[in-house]
Amino acid sequence: MVYKARLPGENANVRHSTTKSFPKEASSKKHSVASPPRITEPLSREISSKKQFATSPTRITEPLSKGISPEGSLITSCTHSTEPLSKSSPCERRSEPQSNRNSVLHCYKIEDMRQSETAWVLFTRHMTTKQCFVMKILKEYKDTRYSLEDVNERQQCQLEALHWNRIFTPGIYLGLGCIHDLDLYRKLVSLEEIIRNPTKERLDPYSDYALIMHQLPSDRRLDCILSEESASYCKLYIKALVRRISEIHEDLTPMSIEEGRRWACYEHLEEKLMHNIELAIPILDVSNTTSRGYFSEMRNTFIQLRDQLLHVFAYYPYQRFFDQRIQQQGIKRCHGDLKSPNILIAPYKPWDDGDLWRRIWILDAIDFNPSYSNIDVLSDLAMLIIDVQVRMKTPRLADFMIDEYLSLTKQQGEVSRFVLSYYLVEKAFVGAAISIVYDNLPDLGWGYLEVAKMRMEDLKRWTTI
Repeated sequence: MVYKARLPGENANVRHSTTKSFPKEASSKKHSVASPPRITEPLSREISSKKQFATSPTRITEPLSKGISPEGSLITSCTHSTEPLSKSSPCERRSEPQSNRNSVLHCYKIEDMRQSETAWVLFTRHMTTKQCFVMKILKEYKDTRYSLEDVNERQQCQLEALHWNRIFTPGIYLGLGCIHDLDLYRKLVSLEEIIRNPTKERLDPYSDYALIMHQLPSDRRLDCILSEESASYCKLYIKALVRRISEIHEDLTPMSIEEGRRWACYEHLEEKLMHNIELAIPILDVSNTTSRGYFSEMRNTFIQLRDQLLHVFAYYPYQRFFDQRIQQQGIKRCHGDLKSPNILIAPYKPWDDGDLWRRIWILDAIDFNPSYSNIDVLSDLAMLIIDVQVRMKTPRLADFMIDEYLSLTKQQGEVSRFVLSYYLVEKAFVGAAISIVYDNLPDLGWGYLEVAKMRMEDLKRWTTI
């Protein structure tokens, strides 16, 4: 499949052909592997209504169900249908590939956009039906965490994302759509029909696909709730959220002892810790010229936390605790990215207090690296606890989450408490490194460092440092 794209600010008079993979943007990040940006043309009247596709097996698309799960009350949509209608708009046209298959193209207006090193997230409206959808499109990218360099890797990530997000939050994720055109300059994107239940065999091996979901109201994101609601209401929402997460963790299939050892044995966790520490190398390495731009206080804090983490992790009497977590089958295929912007909660209703936990949507599960998702459930929870503490600038709500979760899941022994304490420090360390080095958010990074120092004091109680 060949499609054309244009990024804002590029010269419209310069024309290039795209390759069969998705276009890249120049990245300002120092640690990514990316080729120079390609300048491509926008959609225009000159584009023929007939596009040539790469020859590939016919993909069978199927209509989406007309209904969604009961928790869909927050879904933003202008019609009752859950799939773009087949009626063509001026932007929609039938393609005629060499395999003689026909596919209706659907045109969407991009109303808002978020982007990271690895993906575009497009907030769109169908040009004909006026329905609102969110689309996640992966970029060509590679660093120590991601490997999205070729179409095959990106397709596999999108398939994983659709599968697991439907498990964590049913009724929201619709399917995958083959990308035909992308014009970020004119804010248009066109896709083929949504494939409701895609498999690798049903995808065009030369095409990128967008992950498509219903659009939910952004003001119900947990980060917005924590910044705008009163402390008492925040506690109600957090209590419901902890129950929802505990239910998810309980329902996940535990890994076998053998599989658990593969992902969570002491040696693997040691390797993972070293990998996480490497995220902060641009700050830690004083011989690196780029590290000189960081404050010495920041560097010293990272060094101190690194040394203390390594000491605690190597403290022999507690190494057995990680093995006990495997024996207890606490290792599962988890969400892997529990944080406030990925969580939406319906408004609180006093007469329906007991069911609030059922009206929670947890989005954007890890899909690119199994070492980040095949983890201890306590590691999964730790990321959210740290995120909440950083945003609230106090440990009060975070401590409430810890006690509530351990009580609900009956994991109140010393093994669980030590392992959770360790993961809290590790997650705060990683959050600080990513915020400062990759996201260029030093203030947020400092927030994570302060939380890491506080949680390290809790961890010290288990040993002498």
